[in-house]
Amino acid sequence: MRLQHPIVGVFKRAIEESFSQSDMQSLLLQRFGLPYQTVTNLFLPWKTQVIEVIDYFQQRSTTEQLVAAVRDARPSVVEVGQVAATVGFGVTPAQSDLEVLIREGTPYQDVDVFRSKLASLEAAICQIDTGTGFGTGTLIAEDLVLTNHHVIASKISSEGKLIGPVICRFDYKSNGSGYTTPALDVMANALLASSPHAPEDLVNGPMASDSGALDYAILKLERKLAKEPIVADGDPRGRVDVSAPSAIAMNAGLLVLQHPGGKPMKIDLGSVLNLGATRFRHSVNTEPGSSGAPVFDAALCLVGIHHAGQSGGPAKVPYNEGIPLGAILADARANNVGV
Repeated sequence: MRLQHPIVGVFKRAIEESFSQSDMQSLLLQRFGLPYQTVTNLFLPWKTQVIEVIDYFQQRSTTEQLVAAVRDARPSVVEVGQVAATVGFGVTPAQSDLEVLIREGTPYQDVDVFRSKLASLEAAICQIDTGTGFGTGTLIAEDLVLTNHHVIASKISSEGKLIGPVICRFDYKSNGSGYTTPALDVMANALLASSPHAPEDLVNGPMASDSGALDYAILKLERKLAKEPIVADGDPRGRVDVSAPSAIAMNAGLLVLQHPGGKPMKIDLGSVLNLGATRFRHSVNTEPGSSGAPVFDAALCLVGIHHAGQSGGPAKVPYNEGIPLGAILADARANNVGV
């Protein structure tokens, strides 16, 4: 893939203003194994070096790979997000779909700011791989991942300990035209808190209300991933803020980042269908592999995690279901987990 005018100019200026020569050297070597001197001359003016770096990928029709690496390094730079959207890495929904995010009391949002925030959130989402199945998880602290209990149930002992390998796979994304970014596998080495699902979750009918059956698990990673950059000398990966969970309202717009079917990260929109004491039902599309996925509201605040669904409820209407973040955090804190 090659960038065309004027977007290539936007990309050039974004790199010039948000990178240094040493930043770009590290990125090219770590991400692509490219020694800097094979791409450009260290003694040229910085602007000329940037042009030659971009031209290197343009000539090989692999510019989307450079765009993905730059976006991973500088997810908060608005112009980088604009360029990423043109090569298929922008997962912001189309303008017609944004209408589902608008409701009374919620202001319109600037698209570029929304896209930039969404890019930052993507870095904190992972695929959960137990070896026998997949789920989705969210980095909610420096080294803590939140997912569903049922996703990792086969790896939990009768004493509530993690007994087998659970891999958290970050940065597993595709632009839809064949290029998938390098993924990072990080091992979970402990289970800090969990709660099983309720029997009601498995059948059509009323929502479960048992606060002791919240179908969540908090995994501790082998290292403090949130502090690390995705690429060398890039911005820290960061995490999803859970300090002040937002309330969930009827008909509110929702957005879910997920790994349905074990695929690279996907996005879908929907809304709240029904509210209960410890559950909410929603209309976002999901598949096996989406369990544990973060559910965000229109302001991209985490409000819960997806955990189940039924193909037809009492009214023969399909629905999906989530667990409110507030209920999960209350249970985890009661078990002395600092989140």
